This record gives sequence, structure tokens and C-alpha cells, in this order.
Amino acid sequence: MKRKKHGFAFTLLELLVVIAIIAIIAGLLLPVLSKVKRYTKKTRAKELIYQVRTSFKQYLVDYRKFPDMAITAIDTNVLNVLSGKTHNSLGHKYMDVTTNELTTGYLDPWNNMYMMSVDNGMGGDTTPAYDQRVTAGPYGIVEDEVVIWSKGEDGSDTGDAQRDDVRSWEK
Repeated sequence: MKRKKHGFAFTLLELLVVIAIIAIIAGLLLPVLSKVKRYTKKTRAKELIYQVRTSFKQYLVDYRKFPDMAITAIDTNVLNVLSGKTHNSLGHKYMDVTTNELTTGYLDPWNNMYMMSVDNGMGGDTTPAYDQRVTAGPYGIVEDEVVIWSKGEDGSDTGDAQRDDVRSWEK
């Protein structure tokens, strides 16, 4: 018997081999893509921390002090200061803030609130004002005027869970 050839024809075995190869390649790529996604979120958190820290340092340059308010998280009160709405007699806008952020506060890429401490003698800073040392929550005393951190993917900043945290200071 003669067999007619009609273009490209694959046997069932050939098709299964191709599917298996594609599955193996996908299995190798998924962990890499997951790591890239985590790295991207961490990088985004670092950028946002830098932006807020720079905004607060500019506030310090303008007023020679930080706002007289308790600051432990980048919540709506802090965003009102940075957007020029409160504690800001010069009316300077240090940061663009969306309406949603003014409602919810500043959230990291994992939807946790950024934590913060400033050298104003209030709100978590247990050391005297303006000595360039602040208490950074569970991390203890940090020598800086403004410290900001994200609790990272696990949402915790205590014990071993600090490994994935993103901080504005060196570890």
C-alpha cells in the first residue's frame, strides 16, 4: 500500500515528546520567574523608601525640624505632611500622593504599611530629639535622622523574619 503525504503530520508519540519537552522547560523557568518577581518587589520597596526618606530630609532642610507628631508608620497623617496639606506652613509639596494613598496610607509591594521613625523625640524615638539617632522598632537604635522599613514578604519584622525586610539603613 502506498501512503499519501499531506503536509506535516505528527504521530501521537512525537506530539507527546514535544509536550513533555515544553513541560520540562516550563518547570525550569517557573522558579526563575518567581525569583525575578520577588527581586522586582524588593527593588520597588527600596525605591519607595528612598523617595519618602528624601522627602522627609527635604522637610528637615526647610523647617530645621521634623513635624511635631508621633510617626511610627507612613500613614495618612504622614502623607498629608509630605503632600503639603498639614504641618507645612510653607505649603511645599515634597511628594506626589494619590487619593487612594491618602486614604489607606503608604503600602509596600506586599500590601503592608511601611514603618518609620524620625528624630523628633516623639513616636517611637525614645532618644532625645535631634541627636541623629532613632529607635527603629525591633531593630533598636539606628544612627540616622529618618529610618524607614518594610516588613517584607512575610509581613513580620521580628526574629528570623527580618531576613526579607527592606530597610533604609545598612544591616
